[in-house]
Amino acid sequence: MDSSIPQSIRQVAVDTCSIGGICSYYSIPAENIRNYVDGLFPVLSKCPQADYLAGHMHRYRGGHDLIVNVARTAQSEGFAPAAKQTGHILLTDFPTKAGIPIPGFSDSGLGRHLVKLGIPKGWLCVNAVDTGIGILAVSEGFGDLRDALAGQLQMDSVWTAFDTFGEGGIELAIAIGTKNPILLASAAENIFAGIVAIRNSVRAVMNPFWYVNPVQFFGSSFCSAICGYAIGRYVAGQSVDDAFVSAMKSGAVSAFFLLSPFAAYGIMAALAAGQLVKNTALHDSEEARRTLQWDFASACSFLASAEAVHAGFDTWYSEGLKGLDEAFLEGDTTPLGGDFSIMGVDSSALECHSAIFESAFSSLNSKGSPL
Repeated sequence: MDSSIPQSIRQVAVDTCSIGGICSYYSIPAENIRNYVDGLFPVLSKCPQADYLAGHMHRYRGGHDLIVNVARTAQSEGFAPAAKQTGHILLTDFPTKAGIPIPGFSDSGLGRHLVKLGIPKGWLCVNAVDTGIGILAVSEGFGDLRDALAGQLQMDSVWTAFDTFGEGGIELAIAIGTKNPILLASAAENIFAGIVAIRNSVRAVMNPFWYVNPVQFFGSSFCSAICGYAIGRYVAGQSVDDAFVSAMKSGAVSAFFLLSPFAAYGIMAALAAGQLVKNTALHDSEEARRTLQWDFASACSFLASAEAVHAGFDTWYSEGLKGLDEAFLEGDTTPLGGDFSIMGVDSSALECHSAIFESAFSSLNSKGSPL
């Protein structure tokens, strides 16, 4: 490496070329790119194994996953159709703006689960230009992240700030504009390197009494998050969203154990208390629902038992309901006026002593006999 040229100057040149390449590529009409690549490979321009769907995002929905769909074609139709499908995807679809799904992350693979978590489908597809620039950006920022994790990079100059936060911010803006997941990863790589560089600078100045290895810190947190998701999803039977929350909790507790075991135990107690309160509230809600709900089968059983004990119960019950309806409906009543001020003079009121429910008995005792 030529030390006469500062590394940051080369990085600025790489970023400038990348931005220029993206702008030039996306300024070309999509139809022109489509016709150009089809003209280069006319034999591969049509492929029934891949293009069996149409419409928006049809490549994501099926036929264009280099892992899932090509493997299925090879299994069902043989090697030759699978090879043609691979060439069609890489040489005629991959260079276009719409691109192809990330291998393994189409709707036929893991993509459907990520979409349920709220990740848009556009972030699961890449084209040739986005992939090339993204890989270049990731490889360029890897050195900074490596040096930062090793404690060799500190936030001691303007160039370092630009090389980490500045470059990461530019990549983040471009990644959001073009929905480029690889460039998004590069942005996170540079921003994280800047955070670790600040931590190295603070540690060098303050010389704290304790030190946490960043590789061990983030590595253990990530492994704990994976274990938490697996246990929640496949052992406890949680939904995808709940299992993701369990993974975040597991990773956070693991991280705090490296910082302070007492803080980790406190967080575990708080999480356990919160889960206990949640379970208690759900239990009380279920009990209240069971208490207040109307059991139609039990009501019918009660009426059948009452009718069996007293032969006149069914007649009394039917006549009572009929009399109740007549008491509410009989008479010339007039509706309220538009101003709702007073009822009409022809309205009639129910009598206080209605003979609707008059019977030989007023109630039943516990054995069903009249009192």
